[in-house]
Amino acid sequence: MYPATVLDTAESFFSGASWVDNPSMSTRPADSGKTLPGGSETFAVMSPSSSGSSGGIYPALNGLGYLDYSGSPDGLVSLLRSVEQAFRNKTIPAEICADTRQFIPVLTNYRLNRFPVPASVAFGRPVPENSGDESSRFTSRFRLSFVKDQSISELFIDVVAVQDGGAWKIDELYFDGDSYAVFIGQN
Repeated sequence: MYPATVLDTAESFFSGASWVDNPSMSTRPADSGKTLPGGSETFAVMSPSSSGSSGGIYPALNGLGYLDYSGSPDGLVSLLRSVEQAFRNKTIPAEICADTRQFIPVLTNYRLNRFPVPASVAFGRPVPENSGDESSRFTSRFRLSFVKDQSISELFIDVVAVQDGGAWKIDELYFDGDSYAVFIGQN
């Protein structure tokens, strides 16, 4: 006898589960249209799908998530924009690094010099190390995109920021080993 296929295994698993309707997931009935007096047209009623407040609509990038910086400390976002520009210039200035981390620009600039000028640089929403703690360390992932011979390569770098002397500074900077190795191996 042949072993069970994936389809047979899935079918036996899901047929054994009891399925129930979740009323919170059901769609609400459509509102009827409205007719204006004196007219012969009916206009559909437009209303939000939920009564809750609607948040903003933000773009998302592969590997970074949503580019929503709302709720992040202003000084932190300003630092991350400076880091974004520094990656575009392939030079991390010592001034944006914590006083105890002055080796970061030297090592990072050495690595960045192995890459061409990036075609684009973007960063994801900063995430606090301890959720709900606005004064903790924040990590934001950067994506540097490079174009060569009509193909796109990406390098991911995680930047950890802390408050140092009242200003946000880079405390740690990690190159993603996988994307770094792939790019160096291709070039």
